[in-house]
Amino acid sequence: MLGRKMNKHGIQVDKFLIYDPDKSQSTGNVFISHPTPVEEETFGKLLIITDIHSQDRINQDVINTIQEELKKHYYQSSDLNIETAFENALQKTNDKLHQLIQDGLANWVDKLNIIIAVIKDNQMHITQVGNLHAYLIHGPKIVDILEISETPAELEINPLKIFSNIISGQLNPGDYVLFCTASLLDFISLEKMKRTIFGSRPQDSAAYIENLLIDTNQKTTFAAIIAQAIPDAADQKQYMPLNLEHSEYSAPQVSMDEMHSREQKTSELMTPSIWPVIKKSISSITGKTKGLLNGKVLQKSSQDKPYPEKLRPALKPRYTEQKDKNIIVTILLFIWRFIKGIFVLLGKVLIGIFKFFKNFKESRQQVKNLPDKIAHTLAKWINQFLSLTASRKILLLIAFLLIFAFAQSIVTLGEGQEKEKTITEYSQVVIDIEQKQAEIDASLIYGDDQKAFQLLNEARSLLAQLPDKKQYQDTISQFNQSLQQRADKINHVVEVTEPTELYDFATAEEGASVRGMVQIRDKIFAFNPNNNSIYGFDLESKETDIVTNTTEEIGNLQLRATPEDNNYITYYTNADKVVRFSLSSSEFEERDINFANQDKTIKYIESYAGRLYVLDTKNNAIFRHNNIATGYAEGASWVQDDLDLTDATALTVDGNIYVLKANGEIWKLTQGRKQDLAMNQIEPAFNNPTSLFTKTDSEKIYVLDPENNRLVIFNKQGKLINQYRSDQFDGLKDFIVSDDENTIYLLNKTRLYSFDLATE
Repeated sequence: MLGRKMNKHGIQVDKFLIYDPDKSQSTGNVFISHPTPVEEETFGKLLIITDIHSQDRINQDVINTIQEELKKHYYQSSDLNIETAFENALQKTNDKLHQLIQDGLANWVDKLNIIIAVIKDNQMHITQVGNLHAYLIHGPKIVDILEISETPAELEINPLKIFSNIISGQLNPGDYVLFCTASLLDFISLEKMKRTIFGSRPQDSAAYIENLLIDTNQKTTFAAIIAQAIPDAADQKQYMPLNLEHSEYSAPQVSMDEMHSREQKTSELMTPSIWPVIKKSISSITGKTKGLLNGKVLQKSSQDKPYPEKLRPALKPRYTEQKDKNIIVTILLFIWRFIKGIFVLLGKVLIGIFKFFKNFKESRQQVKNLPDKIAHTLAKWINQFLSLTASRKILLLIAFLLIFAFAQSIVTLGEGQEKEKTITEYSQVVIDIEQKQAEIDASLIYGDDQKAFQLLNEARSLLAQLPDKKQYQDTISQFNQSLQQRADKINHVVEVTEPTELYDFATAEEGASVRGMVQIRDKIFAFNPNNNSIYGFDLESKETDIVTNTTEEIGNLQLRATPEDNNYITYYTNADKVVRFSLSSSEFEERDINFANQDKTIKYIESYAGRLYVLDTKNNAIFRHNNIATGYAEGASWVQDDLDLTDATALTVDGNIYVLKANGEIWKLTQGRKQDLAMNQIEPAFNNPTSLFTKTDSEKIYVLDPENNRLVIFNKQGKLINQYRSDQFDGLKDFIVSDDENTIYLLNKTRLYSFDLATE
């Protein structure tokens, strides 16, 4: 805010401009609106100060366009909220300027420096582009408005949104506002400006500063607007007059009101059709043609005549006027006959087609004779044209040119309107995407990941609406990049750039195939399903022990269960047996188990509280086997609800059972019944994740997703915590979470990796 809230107060405002169109190195202008009393009561004053760092002819047209668009759309706004009216007027002006840029007139864009402000009572709204200054003088203090706004003063201008950032604030009674060019502060210090303005009327201080600068280098443009919020009557002081040493030289102040002669040129530049150019060309050709037909040389304009109009020789005006009328009538009649002839020809063609099919045999002969008829007709037309007099030939050619120009104008007008519509729609889509990005950022600040995810999808849908054209590719690429960065934040992506490689099991045994990791104390164990080798990697010594057991009776190891003690590891084999590996004897021991179904597909096993839980996808069941002295009793179906487990890939137990589905869903089952567990959406979506882990004293659920090279972590309420990915995770098989849940061990192909989890 610029000040405290106050009641309605008027403003005093004045300006000065020192700018020589013939000598100054830039194009300057200052504008203060003069609205009607009703308009000023409703919308206040509109102030514009402009400095374009070049002397191109188009600059004045650009300035005029900005001023006229803002005046029209601001003071004619149907919304009486001045901030909204100001925003809408800026948007309309943006659209108009973008149209000018699309027409190839863009040299001014990077050279534009402008401040546009509206002041109504105590409210002030400002937008700024380029390098101009805005200061608030409040008592003895002077504050840089643009600096406290945290809006960068010099940014690369977006042609779609030249005026985009708006600074809003309030003025206290007696406060002054100074808008000025950067050149002004090169000649007068900011402190002197403050002393000059404070305590004086704006018109006095403006005249005084102008008088100081009037004799400086005329190649430099100086411009300023000084405004004061009129103080309360009780606070008003006697203004001190300033010592003005008037100079005979008067600054060439170029007001926008003096530029109406340029409006037609600007209109032509911003019209998508070429019709204005065609009209001029046709007018010129017609005038010259009439002169040729009359056998006369065209006369110079009245401005070039060396003698007064009264002394001009008589040129038989009545005859000339009558001949001009005859020529015009002849041209119009020819155009009418040509258009009429086209329609008659079309009618004859349609009738001919109808007769052709009605009298097919006769028509075949006519078709054979058609080339001769066309050649005869063309020869006839050529002879007729050659027989015309020179003047009639010229008239005929002019008529054809007029018809062609008319047709071209219609086509170009349609293309221009379509182009303007596309540009308008494109600009709106860009604005909508930027708005969505701002809403995403706000949702992330408040931790609403689901809302941010929804907004991300909406922004991407909008981005897909942008035309796939070359001129839009940079914008589309920038949006894709910025949306991907936000997607990574929403999805809590942590890139593991350099995971630590602990060991490559391929070096332990030739042709090693490794799976099924477990951790017991400081050792990580994995097995080779081809020969039942057990590999034990010591985390402290970094050494590996190998126990090879090719006992054929037990079959080949397929699945492992998480150990519940430090003595045994339980496995399921392809011989439909459950065995355990003794760490003390390094021997396998077969355990009794009675499966309820002989025809089954065991997808996953897990141990918990001395029981073995078996996921049987073929029988759509989870069986719980109680522990007995020789192994496990017959399994009892644990699931009570009617659930589809045929595509389940893994399970984990902490008292509840969590089931992982191939599509990435995670089901929480309590006493065999499914509970509500709304998992956050994640991008990219899961694609056949393979492993799941949690434990009783953990608040997290870990999911291994090899297809997307990542390990994903949720809390037990379904909120996404982080997903850890790396290009090196190109063959994930299994993982272990350390007891303190600070480190992850990953089995990728035959390599054992580790990385630390990010601090939350």
